[in-house]
Amino acid sequence: MAIPKIIHQTWKNESIPQEMVTFQQTWKEHHPDWEYRLWTDQDNREFIENYYSWFLPVYDAYRENICRVDAVRYFIMYHYGGLYVDLDFECLRPVDQLLQEHRLIFGLEPSAHVDLPQVKFRNLKQIVCPSFIASEPAHPFWSYFFQYLVQNYYLPGPLDATGPFLLTRAYNEYSAPSEIKLLPAKLLYPATKFDCWEGRIKDQKFRQTVEQEAFAIHHWHGTWFKEKTAATAAQFVKKLPLSLMKKGRVVLHSTFQYNLYQSLSGAEIELPLISCLMVTKNRVEQAKCAIQCFLNQTYAHRELVIIDDGEDEGLAEYTQQLQDSQIKYLHLPSENKTLGELRNLAVKNAGGTYICQWDDDDLSDPLRLEVQMAALLALAAQACFLQRWMLWWPSSRRWAVSRIRVWEGSILCLKSKVVAYSEQRQGEDTPVAEQILQNCRVALLDCPQLYIYVIHNHNTFDAVHFEQHWQLASERFEGSNYDSIISQLCDRLPIECYPQVNFTSQPTLLPLAEVSAAPKLTSSVAEPSLAPLVLDSNAFPKILILTPVKEAREFLPKYLKNLLRLTYPHDKISLGLLESDSKDGTFDWLQDKSDQFQQNFARYTLLKRDFSFHHTQLRWEPSLQFQRRSILAKSRNFLLSQSLQDEEWVLWLDVDVSDYPSDIIQRLLITGKEIVVPNCVVEPGGKTWDCNTFKFKPGAQSKDWSVYVIDGILQPPKSEGRFYLDDLRDREIVEVDGVGGTMLLIKADLHREGLMFPPFSYKLYIETEGLGMMAKDMGYRCWGLPQLEVVHTPH
Repeated sequence: MAIPKIIHQTWKNESIPQEMVTFQQTWKEHHPDWEYRLWTDQDNREFIENYYSWFLPVYDAYRENICRVDAVRYFIMYHYGGLYVDLDFECLRPVDQLLQEHRLIFGLEPSAHVDLPQVKFRNLKQIVCPSFIASEPAHPFWSYFFQYLVQNYYLPGPLDATGPFLLTRAYNEYSAPSEIKLLPAKLLYPATKFDCWEGRIKDQKFRQTVEQEAFAIHHWHGTWFKEKTAATAAQFVKKLPLSLMKKGRVVLHSTFQYNLYQSLSGAEIELPLISCLMVTKNRVEQAKCAIQCFLNQTYAHRELVIIDDGEDEGLAEYTQQLQDSQIKYLHLPSENKTLGELRNLAVKNAGGTYICQWDDDDLSDPLRLEVQMAALLALAAQACFLQRWMLWWPSSRRWAVSRIRVWEGSILCLKSKVVAYSEQRQGEDTPVAEQILQNCRVALLDCPQLYIYVIHNHNTFDAVHFEQHWQLASERFEGSNYDSIISQLCDRLPIECYPQVNFTSQPTLLPLAEVSAAPKLTSSVAEPSLAPLVLDSNAFPKILILTPVKEAREFLPKYLKNLLRLTYPHDKISLGLLESDSKDGTFDWLQDKSDQFQQNFARYTLLKRDFSFHHTQLRWEPSLQFQRRSILAKSRNFLLSQSLQDEEWVLWLDVDVSDYPSDIIQRLLITGKEIVVPNCVVEPGGKTWDCNTFKFKPGAQSKDWSVYVIDGILQPPKSEGRFYLDDLRDREIVEVDGVGGTMLLIKADLHREGLMFPPFSYKLYIETEGLGMMAKDMGYRCWGLPQLEVVHTPH
């Protein structure tokens, strides 16, 4: 099938900027026999609604319009075929000969773009750009790509969610790449974005050079991101949500970190000197790896101060061989000084304006200093810490992403703000971090790829301590997943030369009972602590309780009574309710009680949205489930979008949950988990009611479930391949695969990052169970509390 002669372009409306009109005209002039079609934003949505309505919930859920513009081009190519080109593309000559004998064509971005930090960060070796696409209708790649598009829609930033980074990953994983033609940059992208932004593209000699082979020139206008990249540090801070600002700290989440890095990548500022401080003793091989990480840093203005009080002369010889002026090596007599004393000596010898802890047995990504300094400078902060980092057990072949807390060892701080370290042998950096957090403006960066904390036989804390970290980690990797992580990171870190690496042995975990009985972690600076909860209302995060209701009049008095019993500060609780399709006076009752809700809680939002959904069948009838739960998912998503403001947590609460502890919010929060559910039972100590919360039985995930798929969603018999929370009562907390919504606590930022209740079949799951699967794909884990019960009275 040939590529049809149709040129597609998109713009917000039909009022195209004059420079774009000039570029647009070049395509028409060089292709007079081609059909031309300009798609507006309105045209795009109508097209998706009319032909691909299954994608509409995802399309509407994108947080930035550029994602919708990106996504629709792929569907246009699948539906009509032809040539799609961005409006900032200038045509130099007809492209017909490029299209001959090919069915799907993309162009590669210039190699200079691959060298940019945000690309290296993702380990991409090339960039497949969607600004120029030529395709036959219904090419098989698109069917594969649409699944990829849905599975990755939540990713922060258009480049990863819908743009070139997503397209590149999809191409890399496509089973038949030979079906796709990749054109070299010189034919379509002969100028880099910097050539265009800095004016070189207007130089006559430069133009003559690129025009010799190029068929077109992409001018990289980037109207969707230029405002961000041009922002000053002060302007960037103003754009951060208020919920991220507290007690002089700025929490920089993954949603913002790449935009922040890009905003500074072209800034002309004088970079301050960073002194990286290493204390070491008789760990020559580990220290060599840490030194190599220092030498690999992309941040130029740095020095490494090494304090060595060991007897081994190997490190002295190694640093002397390096002959690197950035390394200051001080070999002290072995006087059994504490780690705190040695760190103070390192600070004293530091010549930098900033100091950075650089432990001898850990590894840092080449971008660590550059990204942390970018966060610190852009946010006018005095210090920067990581909220998560990587944990690596080389000897047992395990890898994890830590839980969220402030990790002391990741400190980058003004030297003038660092107080003296305590003369302790372990935990000496915790008091320093606490003082900085209390007295300084601090940037907290959620970017775990920057730091690898290595667990071995000679850490300052024991094995039980680190097994607790393993159990609490936000992500864990073993087996083939571990091998995949190692292979990816070998390109960026000196993994292969690290001592004690064992590529064959199996993990040896401590028994769960031993871990559970071990003393709780005490060295965490930012550990979520809610006790004693009655002392200070300012210590409580804001909570938004959301409840969709239908035909719920009989449950509402008990619902309100239970809310009023909550011991959590009511001025930190907001409420949002959505009533749909009721005929029993539910909405009228909620309206009548508006004053009572508003007087007792911080904020009250009452919404109404009907779906005209009524049925006479039993609510659990399998043929009813897709429609019923799809509407419930839409209700939840609409309620969330209309109610969420600056709250830090969202508690989903069904109206017919009849009883729960008055301190239920505190009990859920104290787990420190980002998604957590209690055990919803029919009576205390009884059977689990909400069976949407489940954990797969061993081997169940590889089972053929197709026999249980009805209307596109999985509806197996109860207990088939699944444990419910009443099966797991011997555990206080357990990771689960699906979650129910009778009571469900979710960190609000996850919703802001795109976590939603799928109203469509997402990997054969829908609504709350679909949310659980989507959360896993986003890198988050769901947890159940089998011993914490809430009661749902059957009706």
